[in-house]
Amino acid sequence: YKGKTIPQHVHNNITVQGYAAKNLQMVFDDDPAMNDYWRKWAAENGYPVLKLNNQSPQRMATVGITLTQ
Repeated sequence: YKGKTIPQHVHNNITVQGYAAKNLQMVFDDDPAMNDYWRKWAAENGYPVLKLNNQSPQRMATVGITLTQ
């Protein structure tokens, strides 16, 4: 895995007027760097662990995001 120890991830900073801002880091379940440490980190911070649909040519995942007021 070419020495990488941090899983590939996507940062999302969501702001909508009237709702609390939400900052997420989404990581990928099948990333070789996803070990127990990173799974615990994601769970403790409420970060989604994406499971890609490898049957789709675009390798898509669906994420539900709930905003609070």
